[in-house]
Amino acid sequence: MKKIVLTFLITLILCCLSNAQNNVIDQELQQILNQKNDELIDINILLKQQMPAEHLTHLNAKSDSKEVRREIVINELKKFSEQQQESVMAVIEAEAKNGNVTDINAHWLVNSINCKASRDVVYQLASHPDVKVMGLNKEDVVTEGYDENDAASSRGTIASHVTHIQAEKVWDLGYTGKGVTVAVLDSGCNLDHVDIKDHLWTGNANGGYNFVNPGQRPMDNKGHGSHCAGIVCGDGTSGVSTGIAPDATLMVLKVNDTGGTEFDVMVEAIEYAVENGADIISISIGWWAPEASRKETFRRLFVNALQANVVVAAAAGNNRESLATYPAPNNINSPADCPPPYLHDDQTLTGGVSAVISVGGVDEENNIIGVSSQGPVTWQNTTYGDYAYNPGMGLIRPDIVAQGASVKSLAHNSNTDHAIKGGTSMAAPAVAGVMALMLEKNPNLTPAELCRIIEETATPLSQTKSNDFGSGCINALAAVQAVSFDVQGAYLNKYNYTRNFNTG
Repeated sequence: MKKIVLTFLITLILCCLSNAQNNVIDQELQQILNQKNDELIDINILLKQQMPAEHLTHLNAKSDSKEVRREIVINELKKFSEQQQESVMAVIEAEAKNGNVTDINAHWLVNSINCKASRDVVYQLASHPDVKVMGLNKEDVVTEGYDENDAASSRGTIASHVTHIQAEKVWDLGYTGKGVTVAVLDSGCNLDHVDIKDHLWTGNANGGYNFVNPGQRPMDNKGHGSHCAGIVCGDGTSGVSTGIAPDATLMVLKVNDTGGTEFDVMVEAIEYAVENGADIISISIGWWAPEASRKETFRRLFVNALQANVVVAAAAGNNRESLATYPAPNNINSPADCPPPYLHDDQTLTGGVSAVISVGGVDEENNIIGVSSQGPVTWQNTTYGDYAYNPGMGLIRPDIVAQGASVKSLAHNSNTDHAIKGGTSMAAPAVAGVMALMLEKNPNLTPAELCRIIEETATPLSQTKSNDFGSGCINALAAVQAVSFDVQGAYLNKYNYTRNFNTG
């Protein structure tokens, strides 16, 4: 009888452990583990303990300097992650001595670790009380823009996507994005193109960083990154002005080379941008229907980036034609599915916020382009548990739209020529450029203020904020004119930002 009871208890314990591991290990990673391969597996580990947003909000109140606040937030996040990772790192480092773990990479903007580990170590870590979720780190094909052939993509010497949102009229007011740093996370950039080579970031000799081939210049072998960079700040030296903010500083962060990238590389690049002073991050790549480890890591990254006063323009994705297969709430790419810094009044179902402004695409007549992904999204089945899709309305995505068809910008294979592309990839850097113009006028604008102003001044394309057009097509002139030099204090007093819009 005792033997039967003991056997039952052992079986029960093993079942509990198995269920616990199944809740921790993403399905894709579990499939690899089931193959019984002896090779080390590249994994991302998200830890349970994450920095409370309220604590960072409290620290932010200690200084009026944006630079000082960012430094405080970065130092606090680094200290927190190092402390909270001690127990898990002890296991990883011990197994590394036995050859069961290699390539350890600890992160601080989100409390997570990337490494290559044996199957037994993966299961060991899955049972660790500090580990929340684990996913496979591999090169994924990410959504990007597409090539077009359309001669009607410029009005003389100014590209149509610039005039479409009246950016050239902002230049006449004296605002060109000078003094504002925009990080473009993409396939690199043709650093020698005449339209951008004289206003690259000077933090190092390469104008940014190559995460695909560290040590090499972040040059573009594909074309997508050069095109996006030119939309931000191509200054027209070649004869056609393609940049919304032609005097903005460009930080080139190369995260992919062939159309695919590893998730851990994205995390590294975002950390790099935050730590090295980027004011704005432009992201025109994304994951479609990501697994839990990626989705949750992205949101935590941008919750903390918001606390560091960084704003992100992220392409909503080109998945509209697949609505039958991936309908809402799974049609928007990640990280564009993360919440915005400011919640519009039409977003009646409320929840937490983050640094991400989600950007959809329209054509020159403000018709939605056929690929622009459609919201809403939900975070109901995550740690955050907000923006329930059923029976609620979910989180409206996108927030704003810009031209994403017949967009002329810089070529990657010529130092003077241009290329024409389309997709929400082209719309996101246009929004980044508008925010650069706004920040030149008032460098103290917070991400929430930037988001609020561009939504309130957008050209409305629907009766309310919608899951097609967001709040409408961004209007650079109206947005900059709405920026006042004391807007930060007025906004904080009116909306009581630190209490009502904390990241939760």
